[in-house]
Amino acid sequence: MFEQIAGRTLFGPVGTGADIALLPPGHAITGVDIAPAMLARARPRAACYPGTITLLEADLTALPFGDGAFDTALAV
Repeated sequence: MFEQIAGRTLFGPVGTGADIALLPPGHAITGVDIAPAMLARARPRAACYPGTITLLEADLTALPFGDGAFDTALAV
């Protein structure tokens, strides 16, 4: 399911990060979630990802990014 991600990727909600292990390696991913507790649980999984994952607290209905900031978006 995640093989087609390309370029800068938005992933949200990231939740506990359980899906991070399924992401193909080597990508630049920004994971967002509205819940700080979920992000805290996702951080150890993000640290093991063989690429770059930045985790941010954000509401998916009001993202702090401009149009065109990402090439791919994932919602699981």
